[in-house]
Amino acid sequence: MTTASFIANRLQLTGPVPTSLRCRYVGYRPFIERMFTKKGIKGRLLHRALHDQYATIYGYEKDTEWGVVKPSDDDEDTGRAFAEKFLQMTSFGTQRRIFTYVITLDGEMRFTETGEEFTIELLSKHSMHADGAKEIAHSGEFFVRLMEGHKGELRGKDEGNPGVIDEPRSENPKHYELVIDNDSGTYRPRKELLPTLEEFLASDDNFGGLGRVLTMDCFDETLKKWKKEQSEIKSRAREKGKKGGPPKMVQVRSDSSMSSVVRSIENGNGR
Repeated sequence: MTTASFIANRLQLTGPVPTSLRCRYVGYRPFIERMFTKKGIKGRLLHRALHDQYATIYGYEKDTEWGVVKPSDDDEDTGRAFAEKFLQMTSFGTQRRIFTYVITLDGEMRFTETGEEFTIELLSKHSMHADGAKEIAHSGEFFVRLMEGHKGELRGKDEGNPGVIDEPRSENPKHYELVIDNDSGTYRPRKELLPTLEEFLASDDNFGGLGRVLTMDCFDETLKKWKKEQSEIKSRAREKGKKGGPPKMVQVRSDSSMSSVVRSIENGNGR
């Protein structure tokens, strides 16, 4: 298996986060419940494994890039700068990327690209992004795309994926929309919260510099269709762009002892 870098992103949104945006984990499997409550030795081991995954993915190292969007006297300029930074972090939505995200109670948005070539074994993706927090503001998946009527211009090959075909891209944030949902099995945000999430994210202090922020329920048939199209186009593009050999894969593994803990709890042997 060929490996590739796993890019994790942390973006501080401007708060305060609306008080109604509050989601608690759902202990839908025995090991999930024990992991969050840290009940017993096995629960503590699972929670530690989760924290170790978080530290591995979000830990600072020599290659970590960080910065601050400097405020301007012109709110529109500040909004555009923030939107530009977000688009850079998401590669302008090229190659139909889909991201898994959480928003913490203090307004930090954490996200990584998701897909068949990105695997986090054993533990829930959203609980990892949340570093095992029992409550968060929101979670799900999102993607960024050019809005209708804005075809963009060819910008050359994707530097992060040199084998991938060229794709049109615009440099104007107003040409893009953020489509974001509540697709999270761990926290399961209610669809009634989506209008509040949309208002928060679309504010001038956050993603108001984009063309549009659109929140959708994960069970919406139109959204399912869009996601399927995103995945299919991405798969075809990367297949066409390959220069021999299998696609790059990224896997973050937990050790075998942790897998044994999960199996033990799921079989009813945990205490």
